[in-house]
Formats: sequence, structure tokens, C-alpha cells
Amino acid sequence: MMIMKTTQYFVMAMLLLSTSIGHAQSRKDAFWVIEGNPKNQHHVLVRFYAGDRRLIGEERMERVWIDLGRKRNLRLLNRKLQKQLDLDSITRIAAVKKN
Repeated sequence: MMIMKTTQYFVMAMLLLSTSIGHAQSRKDAFWVIEGNPKNQHHVLVRFYAGDRRLIGEERMERVWIDLGRKRNLRLLNRKLQKQLDLDSITRIAAVKKN
């Protein structure tokens, strides 16, 4: 009984460690893309991609035109990317646990 519990904790720790390492690697290569029309600035569409170029989320921003020359906007997009990566990691862990 004690060995089984220890093994379960070990497996969970290794899963969390491997997920965080994988997450750190994917963050380095992850990116976002902004789609919009400069003549019609009513909205922009921001798509978030993981390091393996897999679409992990998108967000439509109404009545906003993003000036990429401002560091504040870049930080905002990078924070949104990080949230999408975190959400993607959680859903992938849940899928692994489900199987």
C-alpha cells in the first residue's frame, strides 16, 4: 500500500515536471498573429499559436486597433499568449489523465 502511494506521487511529480519543462520550451517558440484591416479599424483578430504551430486560441478585440510600436501593447499580447499556453497545458494534462 505504501509503495503504491509513493509510486503515485512520483508519477504525478514527474508528470508535472515534464509538463512545466514542455511548457517552458513551447513558450519560447510560441507566437501570436494579429489580423485586421487598416482601413476598417473596428476590430482585430488575435490568434495564438503554440511552439509546434498549433492554434491554441483566438480573441476578437472590438473597437481596438493595436499599435505594435508601444511596449504596453506587446506586453498585453504576451500576457494573453501566456494565458492561452497555460490553458492549453491544463487541457492537455486533463486529456492525459482522462485516458
